[in-house]
Amino acid sequence: MSKRKKLTLLVVFIAALFFLGRPEKNIRIVSLSTTHSEILLELRAHNYLVGIDKHVSNGRLKGIKRIDSYITNTNEILSLSPTHVIIAFENRQLEKDLFSTEIELILLPPAKNLDEVYNQIFFVSKMVNKEREAQNIVEKMKKKNLEVISMVEPSGKRIYHELGYSYGIYSLNENSLLGSFYRELGFVNIVDEINNQDQYPKIEESLIIEKDPELIIVGHKESFGSRLENRPNWSNISAVKNEKIIYLEENLANNWGTSSVDLLEELAIQTGAIEKEENNTKQTFYWWFYIVVIISSVLIMNSRTRKTKEYS
Repeated sequence: MSKRKKLTLLVVFIAALFFLGRPEKNIRIVSLSTTHSEILLELRAHNYLVGIDKHVSNGRLKGIKRIDSYITNTNEILSLSPTHVIIAFENRQLEKDLFSTEIELILLPPAKNLDEVYNQIFFVSKMVNKEREAQNIVEKMKKKNLEVISMVEPSGKRIYHELGYSYGIYSLNENSLLGSFYRELGFVNIVDEINNQDQYPKIEESLIIEKDPELIIVGHKESFGSRLENRPNWSNISAVKNEKIIYLEENLANNWGTSSVDLLEELAIQTGAIEKEENNTKQTFYWWFYIVVIISSVLIMNSRTRKTKEYS
């Protein structure tokens, strides 16, 4: 091989090492979705982000603007010169405004199950050249999911999950991620019986009273006036009478990203579908203590019997 060819191959090899796996510098992402903002941060893709949803819980992020996705306008987004904008729910006005630009608007709607969660993590990772990181995250999530499900003791209890109350009562059914969790945990979701393809149907208060849930999960901020215990006609519901109302941390309850399996575990513990880890640890300790006591007692008895025989 000539020196020239060797030199050319060396240059190509060095260039490949230099550029392989490097992020595209021109990608600038505005994420108006809390879920996908957190996915990108978990993937360590900070360098791609120029704007994220204000509800992201990752503290202050230098050089990344916080945006309220509910009240933002197109001009605010355009001022950040993004190449991609991620949304979790349809936004016709934004779609119309960005149509004539080169900005790519990406809609990633709420996942219906964990497989869709994993797919969205992989999709986002490809945008920022972080597939390996995504693979590691998903593998850990799958492992933890199997661990949680393996400990579940299905009870068949009736459960009701409330998403909103102030502007009508909204819940969720089996077509949603949380709905799939309740099914996996062995509960009967009272809203599943409603013939509605929507993940988050609006329901009547009379249905909740009639179905009499034994457990109630609340996934939204509560003012004193709207707390379930204070609502007229709710006092005879089993979950209210027996104080089986669980209030979830809102950010955890409403996202479907890398924290999804943490949410599953939290639900499993709070609802009693699995025992808390400290209870399992205590139980294991008591079992071992009990075994040690029995073995010690047997050894002492054998020793005494042996000595008695020797003296006799």
